[in-house]
Amino acid sequence: LSVPVAQPNPFSGPLAFVVGSPARARVEATVWNASGQRVASVGVRDIDGGYTTFVWNGTRDDGARAPAGLYVLRVANGREHITRRVVKLR
Repeated sequence: LSVPVAQPNPFSGPLAFVVGSPARARVEATVWNASGQRVASVGVRDIDGGYTTFVWNGTRDDGARAPAGLYVLRVANGREHITRRVVKLR
């Protein structure tokens, strides 16, 4: 499982990040705030080995815009997980 980089970072609009897996895997991407609270589910995808791109539009699961601050992207496939820190400007 790999998540090379999230771009742009810092961001104020949509945030795109590429997720790679060397073998078939179900991958879930979520966003957490600095307090450890889940903010949003970005999606769940089946990857047949290779790469896919997730995009977080900066909103919470309830549809409200997430405030500016530090967030953690968490990508997991059931066996392992990777986190990346990102900063939302507005």
